Amino acid sequence: MVELIAGLDAERVRSNLARIREQIEAASTRRPPAPVGGPRGEVQVLAATKYVSGADMPALARAGVRLVGENRAQDLQEKVAAHGDLFEWDFIGQLQSRRVRLIVPHVRLIHSVAFDSTMRELERHCDSAREGMRILTFWPIASVAG
Repeated sequence: MVELIAGLDAERVRSNLARIREQIEAASTRRPPAPVGGPRGEVQVLAATKYVSGADMPALARAGVRLVGENRAQDLQEKVAAHGDLFEWDFIGQLQSRRVRLIVPHVRLIHSVAFDSTMRELERHCDSAREGMRILTFWPIASVAG
């Protein structure tokens, strides 16, 4: 079993986050102009918290992290229950249809849906979804082409 990260140093996280934001800013000055049809969206930094213990979540908030992603529905539920107001929450990874009802009330974005069954389950639970929730989908070439 993988060991959880514990004892996060908020100042170290803050320093790393500042460095990452500087790198993003530097890269944005080198990118080509926005495509025809509209401006580019803002780049956001998401901290994946899969291996971060629930007790260490406040250290991330003290470091300036505002957007986090979880890929396990039960961990997301537990962390939101304990620290929900500290962050914006995304679900990262492949969402299983049996986990939809557990996460839709909490997340602003679901990063990966690849199956029709999951989309149907999302439709069934849309009333409990957070307002404005968005979904990124992945449709395998075989299902699009064939």
